[in-house]
Amino acid sequence: MDQDQLIQRCIDRDRKAQYLFYKKYYSFFFGVCYRYVQEREKTMDLMNLGFAKVMLNLKKYDKSQVLEKWMKTIIINVVIDEFRKTKTYKEHITIYDQSALANMNENATEPEYRGEILEAINEKLAQLPPVTRSVFNLYAIDGFKHKEIAVMLNIPEGTCHWHYSKAKQTLKEHLQRQFSM
Repeated sequence: MDQDQLIQRCIDRDRKAQYLFYKKYYSFFFGVCYRYVQEREKTMDLMNLGFAKVMLNLKKYDKSQVLEKWMKTIIINVVIDEFRKTKTYKEHITIYDQSALANMNENATEPEYRGEILEAINEKLAQLPPVTRSVFNLYAIDGFKHKEIAVMLNIPEGTCHWHYSKAKQTLKEHLQRQFSM
């Protein structure tokens, strides 16, 4: 069964098709949620909520879009809505002056130990405060603009820039220490 058929059967509430869809995109859903939450149990909750929202809105999916990008947007919104609802992120937000924004070197050399570096980055990202981690993920990985992220997280755009710079600086320092770059 191709993707269009699977989607149509899911829209028609075919349980078997929904299970196949869930199984097919499980790691995708999990990966997106885990990047933001870093807790397995919470990730599972948000992933299942995101899956339910995708199923409920699948009839609105425009086939001219890439399905994964469309689903990722829904999942990210579920995660951000959860942040807003629980106000977890508020504990980690501080309003910073524009002068606090650090200038970071955009050019990094690519060492030969790529797997180790990716592992080190993921470990350090997991240690960042939730908002800093979310801003970094939304900007660097998911491609949102700072203005969009500021609206999503209900923070000033300057604070958004600060969180991104702080994440980059922390990652850069960690990698330099660990790999003597």
